[in-house]
Amino acid sequence: MGTVFLARHRQLQRLVAVKLLSDSLAGEKEARDRFLREARSMASLEHPNIARVYSFGEEEGQAYIEMEYVDGESLAARLRRAGRMSVEETLRVVLPVVDALNAAWSKGIVHRDVKPSNVLLTSSGEVRVVDFGLAKVAGRGDPVITGTGEMVGTPAYVSPEQATGETVDHRSDIYSLGVMLYEMLAGERPFQGKTPMAIVARQLHEPLPPLEKAVSDVPPELAGLVARMTEKDPRRRVSSYEELRVNLSSVRRASVLRPPMPQAKRHVYLAAAVLVVLLGVAAYFARRDVPAPVIRPTVQVDKLTSRGTVGSPVLSPDGRYVAYLSDETGRTTLWLRDVTERTEVPLVDPSMENTRTSTSSAAMASRSISPRSPWDETRAGSFVFL
Repeated sequence: MGTVFLARHRQLQRLVAVKLLSDSLAGEKEARDRFLREARSMASLEHPNIARVYSFGEEEGQAYIEMEYVDGESLAARLRRAGRMSVEETLRVVLPVVDALNAAWSKGIVHRDVKPSNVLLTSSGEVRVVDFGLAKVAGRGDPVITGTGEMVGTPAYVSPEQATGETVDHRSDIYSLGVMLYEMLAGERPFQGKTPMAIVARQLHEPLPPLEKAVSDVPPELAGLVARMTEKDPRRRVSSYEELRVNLSSVRRASVLRPPMPQAKRHVYLAAAVLVVLLGVAAYFARRDVPAPVIRPTVQVDKLTSRGTVGSPVLSPDGRYVAYLSDETGRTTLWLRDVTERTEVPLVDPSMENTRTSTSSAAMASRSISPRSPWDETRAGSFVFL
């Protein structure tokens, strides 16, 4: 029924939100009365989770409300942007809303339009309840349909007693809050339809879809609490905001003790099940009379020499050549053997003085390789001596 503008107060030099009554409704007494009632209702409420009213009145025939500017986004925008919320995030937002509605009810005021677009989330993480345009003092009559043919309240969140024009109290707001809580956890509204009246009909006659079937990671006690908040009969609902807060706080404390990643927990269960199956299969085959497999050697083993001793054998990186020291000829000589072709040649002339059969002598022999040897410089560059 109004449009909100961002403005700067000239004298106080601060940003404010200014709500103006729509031009199309300016001439209607009922609309003007509702607009001024919102201003008075909000001005009478002083609570950190309710947007403050600085002033209200008329300027050149234009009704206005000057309110606190909340830097952030609405809960409705948050749900559109990022989808369903975690249990912890949901409770962090809902508990301040409960406190705000309780503060209003302590003055006998029923909001009558609790929904995500009327909950603002500040950039610093605070919560504000706004738009008391439909608020009323409990016990006073009010038509369910306005003079313009609009329903008092929002069909997707309206309580059954409000939709049928009955007298409402704080339990009507608890119902709307329960529907909003369902949407925050499930990512969708519980009652939907093609027309507003179709949605209201479902609110009146259909039970709330089980929250635990819509999402699997909601604690059973929280799902049960949402179901109690949205009972069709107000007498069966949560009876007070104090009771509601105690239950929500209990769920919040319990959720801290639970593992934060139920999806990972399911993966652990799945892995354990697979392990059990594998162990069962292994046990089955272990009991069977199956002969042990015969492992046949696939490596050809050749002697490097038929007599004498061999020392400091070294294998080339490609596995094709073996270099070793042998005293088969009576002198310690460095030999090179081609493993694939089974041929070998001496790398040091037997007339050279005897070298010690040690790791250091093999390294010295490598420096004695000359271009005249079959082991040329290119091959010697790829060989590793230990």
